[in-house]
Amino acid sequence: MLSSLVAQTTPDLSPSPSAMPGASALAHLVQGLAYLALLGCGAGLIIGAGMWGIGASNNPYQVANGKRTIVLSALGAALVGASTFLVRYFFNLGTGVN
Repeated sequence: MLSSLVAQTTPDLSPSPSAMPGASALAHLVQGLAYLALLGCGAGLIIGAGMWGIGASNNPYQVANGKRTIVLSALGAALVGASTFLVRYFFNLGTGVN
């Protein structure tokens, strides 16, 4: 009984940029944020490489921090690049739930 009531009152969700005013501005904002995130990841790669290089001569802790910075920056860049796919994948996964 409850499942049939919920099924009847659940709205159909189909995202459309024309359904909201200012949607193109928001899309541009998200693209700009992704660009800033990639700039930050690139800076992290450069800083991590510098830490690794400078610490290689006398400081093993700085080497470890440099390596960690490089790995985390690369992971962040990969997540930014995959963000569109991930959002689409999980949205499609959620719409398949009955």
